[in-house]
Amino acid sequence: MSRNYCTEAAVLKTRRMGDIHKTVIILSPEKGILNAVVHGAYKGKSRISSITDPFCLSVFELYHNPVKDLWKITGCESRELNSNIRENLNAVYNASFWSELILKSHASGADFEWAYSILCSALSSLNAAPDDGMMITMHFLYRFLIGSGFISDFSSCGHCGRERGNAEVYFSPVEGCFLCSLCASSGLPVIDGSSASYLEASLSLNLEEAVKNRLDLRIVKEIRNLLLAIIKSIIEVPLKTLDYIDYVME
Repeated sequence: MSRNYCTEAAVLKTRRMGDIHKTVIILSPEKGILNAVVHGAYKGKSRISSITDPFCLSVFELYHNPVKDLWKITGCESRELNSNIRENLNAVYNASFWSELILKSHASGADFEWAYSILCSALSSLNAAPDDGMMITMHFLYRFLIGSGFISDFSSCGHCGRERGNAEVYFSPVEGCFLCSLCASSGLPVIDGSSASYLEASLSLNLEEAVKNRLDLRIVKEIRNLLLAIIKSIIEVPLKTLDYIDYVME
């Protein structure tokens, strides 16, 4: 069985290892989440160091040691550096949140090709518009939740089956679905009818196109915060980057 692999991947996180080496956590559509070593990454003016920074999309040549279950990056060809993200702190914090969410949910246990696709689309959109982190995060979260099966759509009540129409809906973390006002108990996260319709319609577009359909920033924040509340009720581990995603936005 071959120990050499070639795959596209997005860099989620990096860490220095010793004086000159680097560990890189990547998301591959074929192999999932991998922790690999780049030997000599910080030795001299290593080209591979800059193209294995967070949020880069590259084609990686990998060697796998099956005995120790260790991965090593032996070559790398850059596809998208997404350097504009790293020059904007708000963009960095939003992209870091997406990476942390994927890591701590292990890409939600879903199809890695799907998770890779929405991450790449979100990074591309953020690189093109670094100040639009809140808007892009809103769309990223909704697609992450729908695609992972964590939530269903808003079309009908998950308890009684009543059609939503234009009414508001409530999310029940216990039942894992959206409920109508008749079935919902007090204190549940709520989304108004127009916002629910907006999100449903956005799924017919790719993420890059969806973020161009602008909303008032106040409404964007309300929807995003609702989706964050749902995420926190499902992912029962702390997400450290949540403390920073509104940096310079207030």
